[in-house]
Amino acid sequence: MILPADIYGALTVYPEWAWAFNLGKNIENRTWPPPKKSFGKWIAIRAGKHMGGRIGFPAALEGFGNVARVAELAGYSASVIPNLDTRNPRIVVAGPPGVHFTVSREMLRRSAITHICKLGTAGEVYGHEGPPEYPWAFPGQIGWLFTEVRKLSCPLACRGGLGVRPIDLADKIEIIRRAS
Repeated sequence: MILPADIYGALTVYPEWAWAFNLGKNIENRTWPPPKKSFGKWIAIRAGKHMGGRIGFPAALEGFGNVARVAELAGYSASVIPNLDTRNPRIVVAGPPGVHFTVSREMLRRSAITHICKLGTAGEVYGHEGPPEYPWAFPGQIGWLFTEVRKLSCPLACRGGLGVRPIDLADKIEIIRRAS
């Protein structure tokens, strides 16, 4: 059972990477380590406002392209469909039998908490050149390894910012309700 005190805060990631947690992503890559007091605590994953961290079609296309490349390293088949006429790119991902996703930029949740993850350890993880259990890790980054990932039944709208931000008690209670 998760208690409000077990939730350390919310970490903002690009919306396409928040969605990648649905594919089994269990590492978040950063250039800085997590706060020491956050180990063993739950971190809410907040989908940021813009794909690729900036506004526009090129950023969305690049963001989906990055997720597709890493998803393939994790054992999925993935492709990006640009949709130049509508400027609403999509990513199509297929994995084990019965696992198939098609997601467009318009379908991605933004400015909302989508998942809650329990932080185990953090350290340099070798990523694509290293052990296969870390396909989501990027070389040269500090990989925040999550031992448990739960998707919220319905994303929770939440303002955010860079770094790990505090979450008020009412939102913690709602996150716990939606993650159960």
